[in-house]
Amino acid sequence: MAAAGFLSRPTLAKALGLGGGEELAAARRDTLWRLQRDKLLERVAHGGEIGWRLTAAGRKRLAELRNAPQLRRRRWDGQWRLVMFDFPEASRKQRDAFRWWLRTERLGQLQKSVWVSAFPLSPELTRFLKEAAELNWILWFESPEKGPVADAEIARRAWPLLKLADDYSDYIVEFGKRVVALEQGRAAPGHLGRWRTEEVAVYEALLRRDPFLPTGLLPPHFPGSAADELHARFVNALVRASQGTDG
Repeated sequence: MAAAGFLSRPTLAKALGLGGGEELAAARRDTLWRLQRDKLLERVAHGGEIGWRLTAAGRKRLAELRNAPQLRRRRWDGQWRLVMFDFPEASRKQRDAFRWWLRTERLGQLQKSVWVSAFPLSPELTRFLKEAAELNWILWFESPEKGPVADAEIARRAWPLLKLADDYSDYIVEFGKRVVALEQGRAAPGHLGRWRTEEVAVYEALLRRDPFLPTGLLPPHFPGSAADELHARFVNALVRASQGTDG
């Protein structure tokens, strides 16, 4: 009986959308190395077989990849969650680590030590904030009040949304060409593994930077949803092309 979350080599290769062939095998090794480096995948042994298992961070990343369209459709309750902090200079490392954590939780930096989220904070971050509040270094609260500044303007100041939109557009242009090549059967078999590795890396990087704000807080014609649709189309086209090379 397989252990929970255990992925054998053939199963993982299929999950990565990679088939046979020398370059596809090299791409698979590169993808595995990157996933392990980022602590998203861990190597495990089960029943005499070596395989892999997603870490907690890996499961979270996979959920984001699968659920990006749903995250974009979340309803906003109109409340802003603000986190303000003032770490002592002697605690610089802790301050930098805290800022990194806020970024991974998709909060935006409104001012140097003022961060904001449009959605409820994660249970882990909420628990930490409650404990840290006793040190008087951190203040956090929810409020619908924002003064004379429009909500969309708050979002623009807190997140580099225009730059993100440009990068999504670049992704759509570059990988849109490759999707067409795949769908029309014009992609060389030796390119499939490299294309898969590159597309996953670029798309994941964009999702990590995306706060998944509701449409009303985004710049007009924000291309996030179009990128999600292209990603799904790319994966499907790549799987069909890989199956063709395996046959």
